[in-house]
Amino acid sequence: MLQESSINDLKRLRSLFLKKNRYANRLFILEGYLLIKEAMISGYPLENIFFTQQSIDANHGKELLSLCNNLNVAVKSIDPKVLHQISDTKNNQGILAICKMRDEAEVFDKRILVLYEISDPGNMGTLLRTAAWFGIRTVIISEKSADPYNPKVVRSAMGAHFLLEIKTNVNTEIFDKLKQQGYTIAGAVMDGQGMNEPSKSIPEKWALVLGSEAHGFPDSVHEQFDKSITIPGYGKIDSLNVAVAGGILLHHFTAKSDID
Repeated sequence: MLQESSINDLKRLRSLFLKKNRYANRLFILEGYLLIKEAMISGYPLENIFFTQQSIDANHGKELLSLCNNLNVAVKSIDPKVLHQISDTKNNQGILAICKMRDEAEVFDKRILVLYEISDPGNMGTLLRTAAWFGIRTVIISEKSADPYNPKVVRSAMGAHFLLEIKTNVNTEIFDKLKQQGYTIAGAVMDGQGMNEPSKSIPEKWALVLGSEAHGFPDSVHEQFDKSITIPGYGKIDSLNVAVAGGILLHHFTAKSDID
């Protein structure tokens, strides 16, 4: 029999759906069996896991409970009606966890993805997932971007958070810091050098910068680029979705440089 969640537990859960509370407590919400299992297997720090009785009786719930026992993760029961009120999804799986944010990255990998004012949570989550797929370990996210710990972003990223070092709410000073550390800054723009044009080899240390589809980059960011790169198009549409563009460019950059 699991200990029942308290009123304070429920208040804490509800509070973490607000960005200011997530960062004040350095905690965020995970929902669903697969994400929570992936977090546990990867060793990502969990504070509590909440189960409805129905999820406990299901095979996936029993598997998670067994993992919790093996890893000494605290578990509590939660009323399904209460979970439905709290959950960010319409058809929740009856399993929800409070997850601890890792300390923000200060030492960066040789290959970095910089997301500048990417405001759509779906695009943000897809870009995090894509970065993890291509072996990127460090993602830097600017002010005015979607919060990477927003529940919609976390679901869209499909476990990428457990594989990445993420630095949030940075301003343009980050580019000077990266250049001082020997990074080449490459910005994805509409009128840069074509991705397939002959050029020098990809440098050992690079930071690929992706920006808002609607607004592009201000001059203060554009002037920081050591190179501007464009994906050549052959149709009449005026632009690519930023998450699609990110996947193409990350393939281009990682295919021409060794991933450690």
